[in-house]
Amino acid sequence: MATQQYFDAFMIDQNSKDMQTLITKHNVKVMETPREILLEVLKAWDKVAEKYTKENAYFAKVYASQKAWAERIVPYRRIAHPPYDLSADYYWGKLNPYKVEKAGKQLLLLRRKLRRKPRRRSNELHSLRKAILCPSLFPPGVRDGRRDFSEIS
Repeated sequence: MATQQYFDAFMIDQNSKDMQTLITKHNVKVMETPREILLEVLKAWDKVAEKYTKENAYFAKVYASQKAWAERIVPYRRIAHPPYDLSADYYWGKLNPYKVEKAGKQLLLLRRKLRRKPRRRSNELHSLRKAILCPSLFPPGVRDGRRDFSEIS
């Protein structure tokens, strides 16, 4: 347990330093993903999970186990852990060191454009996936952000 906590703290520390480097040295623009797109990611994950559950008995077994565990854990976390943004906004609400922008209209317009051409594989589609896929978005207990989602485009 201590090793995992050390790894988590190290990863967060290193990621925050790397983000600062990307912004200051490489002019990366950080954009907040709109809630609508995050919900689309969850819906997409449900399709992928359904597909793999039908195709792979071991995946189905593990996924069912994770969902059963999450069914118990998630309600507990919702009452035992106050929303992170509450304290973050209270203490650091005005800070924006990464110059995060609201990405709403840009990403939603791109998503609509991609829906009209669902089989098209382009840099735009790659950019959208890069912008919206993040392991922390998957249902609790299911955190494989490396999975290929190309079949849902």
